[in-house]
Amino acid sequence: MSTKGLVDVQLDKDGITYYAGENSRALVGSIGSSYSLNLAQRCEWVVLRYGSIDTIELTNIFHDIGRRWEAEIDGFAKGVDS
Repeated sequence: MSTKGLVDVQLDKDGITYYAGENSRALVGSIGSSYSLNLAQRCEWVVLRYGSIDTIELTNIFHDIGRRWEAEIDGFAKGVDS
């Protein structure tokens, strides 16, 4: 994806950060206008919600969310098995 200009990658002391590449908007735009609009709105929400959070705190947030999803899925699977 990076060789096609869809994703730019930055490696620094905080780890690896991925950015939309030069050709990403054209690709998303070609998928469909309603999809593209919804994706743009979601991206704006992510930036507003998480844009000012440092990498370590963001990692902790996602780990917490992942643990909750895991517990929810595990509970659901146990209910299906019963």
